[in-house]
Amino acid sequence: ARLCEVLGVPSYSIRIFHGTVELTSKAALADIGVCDGSQLTLVISAPLQVVTASKDCTAKLWSVASGKCLRTLEGHEAQVNSA
Repeated sequence: ARLCEVLGVPSYSIRIFHGTVELTSKAALADIGVCDGSQLTLVISAPLQVVTASKDCTAKLWSVASGKCLRTLEGHEAQVNSA
């Protein structure tokens, strides 16, 4: 199984380092000097999201990667001035 599937996160959010050298998608672990006993650093970045406020009495949560609205927060009695 791929690491992103095992961890349940998108592949673009996973970075693997051996010291200061990053494993790229085209490299094997041996290519960056990894051998038995090596220590690796796994960095998982949270997906970038943006919240917006609107005169239509809603706030919205957007995915930066896709540009899609992930959630609309409704129920405000007046326009939402800041998020």
